[in-house]
Amino acid sequence: MARRYTDELTQRDRFFFWEPPAEGPLDLSAPFGNDHPIHIEIGCGRGEFIAAKALQLPHVNFVGFEGKGKRLSAIMAKLDTERHANVRITRIFLDEKTVKRMPPASVECIYILHPDPWPKRRHHGRRLIQRPILDVLAWLLAPGGEVIVSTDHREYAEWIQREFAAHEAYEPLPVAPEPKNRIVTYFENKKRQEGFEPTHMHYKKGRCPDPRQTFCKKFGSKTFGGC
Repeated sequence: MARRYTDELTQRDRFFFWEPPAEGPLDLSAPFGNDHPIHIEIGCGRGEFIAAKALQLPHVNFVGFEGKGKRLSAIMAKLDTERHANVRITRIFLDEKTVKRMPPASVECIYILHPDPWPKRRHHGRRLIQRPILDVLAWLLAPGGEVIVSTDHREYAEWIQREFAAHEAYEPLPVAPEPKNRIVTYFENKKRQEGFEPTHMHYKKGRCPDPRQTFCKKFGSKTFGGC
C-alpha cells in the first residue's frame, strides 16, 4: 500500500522525491550535489511551508520528511522544478537506527509545525515530541542548530516545553508573538478559524552536556563538535 503512492508520482514529481538506498550511509546533501546548509521539515502537511520557506532561503537545501504517502501529490503540486531546485521530499522514517546512517551535526535547522497532538491520554505515547525523537534531532543538529516547533493544542504545547526542558542537549530561545516571515499553513489557518491560536517554540542545540548524561552515553559527544 505504501509503495502505491510513490508509484503514482509523475515524472515531474520524481524530480523532488528522494528515495535513498535501504542500507549504507545516508547523506542529506546527496540529492542536491552541493554543500549548502541543510534544513529539514518533519511532517510536511500539504507542503505550504516547505515550498514558501525554500523561496525565502534559496541558498539552503530543504529536505521534507513525510510519512503519509497520500500527501505526496499535494506537496509536489506546490513545487516548481526551476524555483524549488533546493527541495526534496522523502518518506524516510527518522528513528535512532536510521539517523545513525546520517552524518552527525549535519543539519542547521529543523521545523516541526503542528504535529498531531493525540489529545486522548491513552494515545499520548504516540506523540512525536518525546525523548527518542529529541535524541534523534540532537544527533542531526550542528552545534548551535535550531529547532522550531508550533502547535495549536495548549496541553501539547506544555508537554513539548517539558520534554525539551528535560533534555540536556537543548536551550530555549525567545520567540516573538508573531515570528518574522512566518508562513501560515493550511492546518494552522483551519484551526485559527475554529478559535485555536498557535504556540510557537524555538530551541537551539546548546553546549556539550556532561558526558555522563543520557544523550552522551547513547550517542557520544562528537555531535557537539567533538568536545
